[in-house]
Amino acid sequence: MQNIEALYSTYATNSSNNAAIDFEAKLSQYKDQFSITITDTEIIFGEGKESISSLLQRNVLAIVDEPEYVYIILHASMFILCKNTGEVKVNIRNL
Repeated sequence: MQNIEALYSTYATNSSNNAAIDFEAKLSQYKDQFSITITDTEIIFGEGKESISSLLQRNVLAIVDEPEYVYIILHASMFILCKNTGEVKVNIRNL
């Protein structure tokens, strides 16, 4: 697992542009494992649209895919998807 603060430092900046993120390409291989639905504006984990399980694409700054984890980075939080266990964790940044 990468250093969380290093990921925030690298990707959670005002200069980040999520218009270049192809959400379908980055996350399609993980749709079944993490119950991901991708709409035109959202990324939804599981059934329903609870606020903790629904991300607006416009708020996503980067998606970093590594051998064991996928990091979905927002300005003040990060979703960490564990490929080995199927677990999804949320890190809240200490600002």
